[in-house]
Amino acid sequence: MAVGKTKKKWYSVVSPTFKNAIIGETLGSDEKDLVNRKLDVNYMSLTNDPKSQNVRMVFKIKDIKDNNVIADVVGYELTLSYVKRLIRKGSNKVVDSFIYDTKDNTKVIIKPLIITRYKTNKGVLKNIRKSVREFLTEEVKKYDYNDLINLIAHNTLQRALREKIKSIYVLNYLRGEFFYASVAQW
Repeated sequence: MAVGKTKKKWYSVVSPTFKNAIIGETLGSDEKDLVNRKLDVNYMSLTNDPKSQNVRMVFKIKDIKDNNVIADVVGYELTLSYVKRLIRKGSNKVVDSFIYDTKDNTKVIIKPLIITRYKTNKGVLKNIRKSVREFLTEEVKKYDYNDLINLIAHNTLQRALREKIKSIYVLNYLRGEFFYASVAQW
């Protein structure tokens, strides 16, 4: 064995957001090297639901305890190939990006993806975008960061938003991408 080389070992990655379920494993030689490492996990592998195979969750390692690595959710996004398949000829795509504050003063960026059923004029699209921003501003304030992640992951927030927008225009699809940014990064 060469001098100065340390043996690498496997660490189990758990997430408190998913009731300390094991979301994967990572290889590392030193525990300090694992902190701030990001992991991409397919949401289908967490839920065993094939309908959620087009969602990718990003975790960031925060701490290490007893050979278990603790990771928090820092991203929830749709795969690019899935988004391309959704958009059809004869419909409009409404995309927006805005920074919101949660109940525990965590800054999050939410990028909703809204696809109309038919071609729509700019005034209706503007009203949809405006009502989405108003709805998300009020709803995000009500929840802590982990509660908001659970709402987005289980499509509860998206269904409530769809019901609100349904009075303006009939939608074909409403889903959201979610990105997290800590206060220090802003």
